[in-house]
Amino acid sequence: MAETTPVTCPEALDIAAVQDFHVQLREALEQGAPLTFHCDRIERIDTAGLQLLAACCQDAADRSVPVQWEGVNDVLYTAAKRLDLLGLLHLEPSPTS
Repeated sequence: MAETTPVTCPEALDIAAVQDFHVQLREALEQGAPLTFHCDRIERIDTAGLQLLAACCQDAADRSVPVQWEGVNDVLYTAAKRLDLLGLLHLEPSPTS
């Protein structure tokens, strides 16, 4: 299996951060290796941030690029659950839920 491409999510994954983060995600996807999202630093996420993650996961699936998650915290999990994106993001149930 190919080496993974690490993607570190910013502390604030909101509308103000999505443009820069989108560039990072596009570059990571273009490498063609499995993506590993490191998201334990996320302190704030809004709908725009979740939509970007969802679009990236869909694009990865279309390219047959596996996606893994490291450090899924309650901020990300709860926001994704609220918008019914757990399945699309392939997030595992939160250990505290």
